[in-house]
Amino acid sequence: MPDDEISLTVDKTGMQATLHLPAGASLPVSTLLDRMMKINVIGGVVEPALREAEVPADVPRDLIVAQGTPVVPSIDARIEMLVHFGIKLAEGTDHKIDFHEQGRFHEVEKGDVLARYHPKKPGTPGRTVMGKDLPVGEPRDADVSALIGEGVARKGNDVVADRTGMVIKRHDGHLDIMPSVQIDSDLNMRCGNLTTKLPVAIKGDVIAGFTLKSGADVTITGVIEDARVSVKGNLHCGGILPGTHRVKAHGDIVTKHINRREVKCRGLQVASDIRGSTVYAIKDIAAKAIMSSTVSCGGSLTCDELGSLDEMGGVIQIGVNPLAIALWRLAAREHETIAGELEEAKRQCKKLALWIKQETDEGKRQELATRLKQALAEYEARGQRLAECEAILNNATLRTGNSLDATITVHQKVWPGIEIRIGTEAKLTVTKALGKTVFRLVDGKITWE
Repeated sequence: MPDDEISLTVDKTGMQATLHLPAGASLPVSTLLDRMMKINVIGGVVEPALREAEVPADVPRDLIVAQGTPVVPSIDARIEMLVHFGIKLAEGTDHKIDFHEQGRFHEVEKGDVLARYHPKKPGTPGRTVMGKDLPVGEPRDADVSALIGEGVARKGNDVVADRTGMVIKRHDGHLDIMPSVQIDSDLNMRCGNLTTKLPVAIKGDVIAGFTLKSGADVTITGVIEDARVSVKGNLHCGGILPGTHRVKAHGDIVTKHINRREVKCRGLQVASDIRGSTVYAIKDIAAKAIMSSTVSCGGSLTCDELGSLDEMGGVIQIGVNPLAIALWRLAAREHETIAGELEEAKRQCKKLALWIKQETDEGKRQELATRLKQALAEYEARGQRLAECEAILNNATLRTGNSLDATITVHQKVWPGIEIRIGTEAKLTVTKALGKTVFRLVDGKITWE
């Protein structure tokens, strides 16, 4: 075979030498090594390919006779953030996106992993088939300490929360765990809806259309517009403006005014007036003025002015815990429903027990026994709930209120048209203007002085 029909080439990178053999051609190893030396191929010899080149073949061949060592690059250390602070919008079941639900707030428990450090890995240098060394750079490290802020600690390669709270990212990159949620502006589209177990402090307003839910105390410097607000602790706010969404607190509410809104709370203190609103409180209510409102509380009520000359009268109910009454009425409805379900469950259990007794097939008996076990569990659960309802219904305090000694104290003026109720029985409509007055229940009737 003429030599010019056999060629040996090296690719541009110098990482591979290839022998091109026509059909029927072969090349002794010694000759091939000489050719490789002439073009400076001195490393990475592939011995099996050299031996294969000595044996003729019926087809053309391209044999890789030398292979360089590739560089294994270094891997820089990196920090993987497991808390993402960008907007997270989700499509609802109706294929719509609520832009109020931005997911900007990140509440964490103590021990939660916030970020993970992945250490650097050194690479290995390479070498071409022509003996040229290919260096590799040194990997760079990452500074984990740049993340460690207040309430954050490092454990091994993890950055973890050292306490329960809200995680925030500072401008310098530090992560801080705050024991409460601090919002320096309004609760609006800038931050989105907020649902948290932590205390909340808002320096602005709660804008209409947004939702605020907290498992602790909430302080709002501004007002609550027509927004959904539910607080398990106490609520302090600058005012409650008109709206259709209820404001609810399991604790006390302290505010400057309430205007055409439904409010539920434990105790209520209003610095100014309650106007055109519906208020339910478990304990006492104190306000400067109450006008055109329906107010119900389990304790006493104190105000400077009750009613108004220019507005419609209202209804003031004291001495009856509205939550207890609602609980009693719910138990009454449930009792009637569950009593019927309990009888049906009892009949079903008897029927299944009879079928088991009459059944001779062992497989079917086992199936019926399983059904009977489930029916008995349902019967017991309904019986337990029925007993709970009966206990509520037999509780006189829940049925009739919890503070018949409650009073209504008006320091300045009572206007005609106001309806006074104490307990569930006594009722009085004020027909003339009164000055400083105290209403109380005496011998089942409302008296005033």
